[in-house]
Amino acid sequence: MNCVVCLTVGQYETASFIRRFLKHPEFDTQSKRRGTVVRVSHTGMRVLHIHVEGEEKMEWRP
Repeated sequence: MNCVVCLTVGQYETASFIRRFLKHPEFDTQSKRRGTVVRVSHTGMRVLHIHVEGEEKMEWRP
């Protein structure tokens, strides 16, 4: 089971948002990312977890 990440940022911002996502405390290890679908944007992230109904909204931490 893997993680799917959709980036809704500009093409020149992609690398920085990938790093930002991977450093976030909720997703900083492979086991924490497992079984999720994440939409990453400037305002934050929307996360769908496997076997959990509904979506979780997360804002970027300073």
